[in-house]
Amino acid sequence: MSSPVVTQTRKRFHELRVFLSAVMFYTRIPVKYELVDEDGLLQKATRYLPLIGLMVGAVSALGFYLVSFVAPAGIAAVVAMTLAVLMTGAFHEDGFVDTCDGFGGGWTVEQTLSIMKDSRIGTYGGIGLFLSLLLRFLLIAEIAHAGTAMTAATAIVLSHSLGRLVPVYVIAASSYVRLDETSKVKPVAKGVSVVSVGIATIVAAAIVFGLTGLWTVAFAAPAAALVLALMCRVWFHRHIGGYTGDTLGAAEQIGELAVLAVLVVLPQVLHLTWL
Repeated sequence: MSSPVVTQTRKRFHELRVFLSAVMFYTRIPVKYELVDEDGLLQKATRYLPLIGLMVGAVSALGFYLVSFVAPAGIAAVVAMTLAVLMTGAFHEDGFVDTCDGFGGGWTVEQTLSIMKDSRIGTYGGIGLFLSLLLRFLLIAEIAHAGTAMTAATAIVLSHSLGRLVPVYVIAASSYVRLDETSKVKPVAKGVSVVSVGIATIVAAAIVFGLTGLWTVAFAAPAAALVLALMCRVWFHRHIGGYTGDTLGAAEQIGELAVLAVLVVLPQVLHLTWL
């Protein structure tokens, strides 16, 4: 019979393995750890998506902040976006592109899923990616213009952290539809536990509070992410009856853009001034 100390140590070590699995699966950060999906590690790894967003967002925001000292906000925004893509290997952007192609060109569920599985970028995917990157660039630059470089850097971190909470909620509220076993996200897509949803929500709320110092915003942000996730769920179900790994990537990208858009529009609507 294991002692309480040994049991607690094992739990902490297991949680560390879950986190390292999340880092290896969702980023290109080099980790000296062999990724083996045992004990449902990848499935549990979704609980740390907001924390992964904090890591990616922090590097991206730091790049923006440093470049803003020697170049206009637009150039700093491009650097920030590039750093984020390099850290993730365009993991979520790839899913967004495939979703645009599939939903734009597919007439049936089978045809849509087939198009989404094609690695080539089609017209809808190309246009969608261009508009997504353009909108992200404009939103970051506008936030910097309305506030300061630090304001924009904070917004970048918030967008990456909260944006990654959206796919967690999508998994919890929907079901996986791709039937083959070859999908790289199959272990992740099997579902998400209540514990993982709770941890992801708490982590996201803590990040928001740490960056803003406002409890009201910390509570409201996950609620807004949930509403957006439910809207994504309706959209996904209308086209394919559930979600795939690609649509989870699309949900994350939509979440990022939504956070940035809110940070641009809300101050104007409420007549607030960025500090």
